[in-house]
Amino acid sequence: MIFLLLSAEVAVVKWGDGEPWNTIEAGIKKIVEADVFSLDRGKKGVPNLQNYKVVIACGWQTVEKVLSAFSGNVVGAGILPEDNLKKEKRLCGVYLVPSFMDQLALLREFLPGVKKIGVVFNIDKSSSMMKDFEAAATNLGISCEKATAQTPGQVNIALKFMKEIDAFFMVPDEVVLQDASFKFILMASYGNLFPVYGVTREYVKAGALFSLSPDYMDMGEKAGNMAKKILGGSKPSSLGKVYPRGEVVINLRIAEKLGVDIPRSVMSKAKEVFK
Repeated sequence: MIFLLLSAEVAVVKWGDGEPWNTIEAGIKKIVEADVFSLDRGKKGVPNLQNYKVVIACGWQTVEKVLSAFSGNVVGAGILPEDNLKKEKRLCGVYLVPSFMDQLALLREFLPGVKKIGVVFNIDKSSSMMKDFEAAATNLGISCEKATAQTPGQVNIALKFMKEIDAFFMVPDEVVLQDASFKFILMASYGNLFPVYGVTREYVKAGALFSLSPDYMDMGEKAGNMAKKILGGSKPSSLGKVYPRGEVVINLRIAEKLGVDIPRSVMSKAKEVFK
């Protein structure tokens, strides 16, 4: 029989090596000691974690896998605001993105004339999220043209009917975040000349116009602090779920391609600019 020698009470399970997961890991390790495992972008299964007191699931793809494989308390670093995850009492942590109000406020500042935005989501998992999103949009005088999809192919079909939108907003929904869905979103953006608000910097780098992307170091530090509090006796349900700090990320090449003028006020806030 092989015994696993643990050096920590906390395990970090990352979706993969590289960014942004390494930065999240670095933030966690500023706060708490942890053993680290990588799922190699889904090529590996979740290891045996039952001897750990807390597991930090690093990356939105990892959270549900860890919840299924581990019976203890889980801290998510990059949680999607899905209906089932909101109800999970064993789970606390940090959402993948800043608040919708903060994101939409940046959208309003970046595109002052925006009146209608396109949004696609999976109604089976993200219905309550969309209610929160639409309430924030309405508060800023922005209407939403909504469509539901459960596969990238359905995302593609939905986009074909979005002809009168001023921008497309990627919400943190697992169907929308898939690579195939994003390719369809970019094709529609370039074909119909509407800008895309990306969920994170990775999507901006790949072709979205801009984002209020999560500060991954901050995300890791917040997740590490929650794990530390659980070790001290706190329950995940008492810690809840919090938002990461946001960083403005812009793709200048896409702005030029779409003919979008970037306000100076937004450029002055940019943490990262892709050219």
